[in-house]
Amino acid sequence: MVSSADAAQEIMKTHDLIFSNRPKLSVSDKLLYQGKDISTTPYGEYWRQIRSICVLQLLSNKRVHSFQNVRTEETVILINIIKKSSSLSLPVNRSEMFATLANDIICRVALGRKHSEGKGGTRFKELLGEFMVLLGGLTVGEFIPWLRWLNHVNGFNARVRVDIVAKEFDRFLDGVIEEHMVSKTGGSVHGEDQ
Repeated sequence: MVSSADAAQEIMKTHDLIFSNRPKLSVSDKLLYQGKDISTTPYGEYWRQIRSICVLQLLSNKRVHSFQNVRTEETVILINIIKKSSSLSLPVNRSEMFATLANDIICRVALGRKHSEGKGGTRFKELLGEFMVLLGGLTVGEFIPWLRWLNHVNGFNARVRVDIVAKEFDRFLDGVIEEHMVSKTGGSVHGEDQ
């Protein structure tokens, strides 16, 4: 995590080649579409193009400021929840609250609505948690191939878990895309209403 503009410039401009490449791991490869995201794709023309898109289209001052109201609304909601909990002398799980805040802001900005509420909200949180555990987990077999059998012993059979999480996350993203298509056309995306 970069904490200042100077450090970000140092990383993104001066030492971008050093920070641009990551080890190729099967878990991240499967979950992140064979390294097609900005954090895992190897340095090259494709990486330069997606970095440029991110900097110019997603992280520009104008774009970041355009979502100020979303950040403000979600922060006010969090403050109200904390006030209500404290007035009732209920315990407050700050870790969970701040994770929900970050998730709600990102979902509203990137996907158009919150995905922490409603019938699928709990499952979405669980899915994100599993996603992060898999990405952050260390599989011995990735670094020492002849010890790959240990993954079965220690319960981290990544191939099976990753396939399940990847398919479920794909279904979730397909649902988001379909929601957007339906809202754009005002009806069905499959032509039943036309």
